[in-house]
This record gives sequence, structure tokens and C-alpha cells, in this order.
Amino acid sequence: MRRALTAYPRLHLGLLDTAGISRRVYGGAGFALDGPAMIMHAEPARRHGVAGGCLGAAEARRLTGLLEKAGLPATSLTVERLPPRHIGLGTGTMLCLGAVAATAACHGLRLTPERMSLLSGRGGTSGIGWHAFWRGGFLVDCGQPNTGQAMRPSSAGAPRESPPLSVALPIPEHWAFALLLPASGTTVSGARERDFFAEHTPTPGRECLSAFSALYHSIVPAVANADLPLLCEGLAEFQSLGLKKAEISCQSSSVRVLLETLLGAGLPTGMSSLASVRWCSPFTRAVTRRRAARSSTPPHAAAPGSSPGRVPGTSGTGWTGGR
Repeated sequence: MRRALTAYPRLHLGLLDTAGISRRVYGGAGFALDGPAMIMHAEPARRHGVAGGCLGAAEARRLTGLLEKAGLPATSLTVERLPPRHIGLGTGTMLCLGAVAATAACHGLRLTPERMSLLSGRGGTSGIGWHAFWRGGFLVDCGQPNTGQAMRPSSAGAPRESPPLSVALPIPEHWAFALLLPASGTTVSGARERDFFAEHTPTPGRECLSAFSALYHSIVPAVANADLPLLCEGLAEFQSLGLKKAEISCQSSSVRVLLETLLGAGLPTGMSSLASVRWCSPFTRAVTRRRAARSSTPPHAAAPGSSPGRVPGTSGTGWTGGR
């Protein structure tokens, strides 16, 4: 049966334990968004195949290999729409997990979300992309067991287990997020991302403890109480610590000034992952559109489109809501 799947991106605030000071390393926090969406179609076939004008040949081969390695039935996948890659929206996880979920759906396989997430091979560092694929909201996960392993990005290592959620809060309905892509931003992915982790971890243990404090006693209650000033303070502190501090330091001076200026103006602002997209929740607004229906099984219902917006000096900018 031909099936269509729509999946949505996430914003990743940063990793928690990159010092190995607790019984679980990594872990992270992030917001699930309602756009820009990925749309994928799947139908049974004689052999695995992945196509789509928004995919390169190498990416299509990797997804085909993923389905073959997972032992899933032969499927033809077409990626119709895809958010930009390597800018911090979690597109890689969306592709891998979407390919597994769409394949399972078109063959009527009864696989649990956890099983499909493990088959995707993603989430070895943070589980925010995993959990945001299946549910909306503001999410915090507990990472992976600490076995003394070297620190690596999610794209470089398979998860040992499903990263458990410690926080799952609805995003205030009247919050809006602006996605900003500065022209001078630096994108770090692939081998460069692995080298970055090797160079900058482990991070100081005291800074990791302070990051835990900023997250759980500032950012989490800010989301729970729809408190934008507290969110701004918590983000400013969180991004001055640990690996996130190093991630921001490798950006251009104009990008760092942009973050400092927005935070200094009282606008909650962050940098998603080790990437070039910046985001801010600069004001509250009345949300008049109906939220997309969400389900624990694919395919996902498409969300209504967001109102377009532009910010001078940036590209790919738009307003979007949490989900």
C-alpha cells in the first residue's frame, strides 16, 4: 500500500553531560516545531530504492543501505520535500527515521516507535530528534549509559538503548519561533563534526553541572510557566557553558554578536546543534490555526503552513510554531 509520511524538525538547545561526570552521558533538550516539513512517499517494490530531487546520490545510497541493513521489506521511497540539511533542524534523523517508519507503514508492519528508532541508527548522542519525530513539545532526554566511551556526535554512533525522556512539556500555544540563517554562519558536519567532538571533549565537569542547573531550574520552568524573560536568562547561561560554549565560539564574530544582541535585548535566542541556524522566540502571539493531529504511528498528519517572514541579512527565514 502506498503511504505518505510527513515529519517535522526540531531545535536542539545542546548536550548536557559531555564530561562523563554522571552515570549517563550526553542527553539534551529541544523544541519540536510544526514546520518546515519533510514529506516522503513509500510503496512496496521488488527492490529497495530511494529517489527525490532534494536528495543527492550519496544520500540516496545511504538510505537504501539503511533499509537493507535493517532487514525491512523492499520499498520504493520518494522524498518530495526536505528542510535544508546541516543547519540544525535534525534533517538527518528525520530522513533515517522517516525511511524506516514509512517502509513499515506501507507494508503494514507492527513495529513500535522505539524499535523503528533503533533501526534508524540515530540518537547515539541525544534522543531529542527521536522523540520529536513521534511527539511534539519541549523535550529533555537522559542520553546513554556512561561506559567510558569517547564523545561522538549522533551521526557517528548507534545508540545503545532508547534515550529516556525526563521532561515532556507542551510549548505555550502563543509562542512563535523565528528561524534565522545568517549568511556568515559556519556549518560543521560529517568528519569535521567528529573532529570537533574529539578536540573539545571532555568538557569541564563543573560547567556541565552548571548547565544541568540552567536547564532544569531556568529553562524547564520557563517553558512550563510561559515565562519568556526566564527563558532568555536560562538560555544565556546554558550557552555560556560546556560544549555549547565551544560550538558558539567556532562561529564568525558577526554570528556571535547577533546572539549577544538578541539575548541582550531580552529575546530568548539560541543556536541549534553545531550548525548555522539561529532561533528566537521574540514575542508572543495569538495562534489562530489548528494544530496538526499527532499520532504515535506513521504517517504523520501535515501541519498548516507558517506565516512567512524575512529578517535582513539572513536567508531561509520564517516564523513557525511549536508543536
